Amino acid sequence: RHDRGRSGTASPPTKREVGAAMSTKNDAGDVYVSIPADETHTIQASPPVATSYAYYVIPQEPRQQKRCGGGCCCIAIMVGLLLFFLIPRQPSVNYQYMVYSGPVYNGPGSLSNVTASDFVGRYRFENMNYYSVDWSGLAMKNYYMSTAATTDCDITKSKWGATYCGKEMGSYEKKPTFSTGPRTRSYQDVPLTADAGSGTFALNVGEMLTECFLNGQVLVMSQGHISETTGLHDFGKVSIDDQYYWLICN
Repeated sequence: RHDRGRSGTASPPTKREVGAAMSTKNDAGDVYVSIPADETHTIQASPPVATSYAYYVIPQEPRQQKRCGGGCCCIAIMVGLLLFFLIPRQPSVNYQYMVYSGPVYNGPGSLSNVTASDFVGRYRFENMNYYSVDWSGLAMKNYYMSTAATTDCDITKSKWGATYCGKEMGSYEKKPTFSTGPRTRSYQDVPLTADAGSGTFALNVGEMLTECFLNGQVLVMSQGHISETTGLHDFGKVSIDDQYYWLICN
């Protein structure tokens, strides 16, 4: 009989029994397979394959700094040039000399016909700006300066260690506007004006010319004011300090 054979040989497990013995399943539905300890399995891992790439732009800072530095230098130079050319510079007025074209002294009474228009003062107007300047309202008083006269002085000045008595002769006036171009000098010949029939003018001029023809020269002084303006700046009424000139009489 076949009883011995059935009792001595175990029946092979079914496919379901193997699955129950070799795997487990958690609540999430994941299946984990247990590998027996007495069996060796070789697991081969495939090399990683990049699925995406990241790009990083590294700024070249030194070059950017050079560009920034160069731009700042250019701006600074441009601003400096603009300031150099546009900053207003004070124009100046200089009393050059006085010309006498009247009668010559040759004794008492020879100067009785002298008039104010016989005296012409030359003034230099200097403009150091890079744009033109307009002048107007020139008013310069003219004085005869003497160390011999000590009374009836209109002003008193100390010059070269001596005290001078100044007597007013009249004034140089030019009211109309005139201009001086950029970085140039211009000249104006302005006749002397005085009150018509002024006995003081005749007396002072007589003294001055007498001293001038006797000594060969006499000191004259001019002071006053003028209005100065440009397209960028209005200097207003500018005072002109004392300016001296030796009138030569031959």
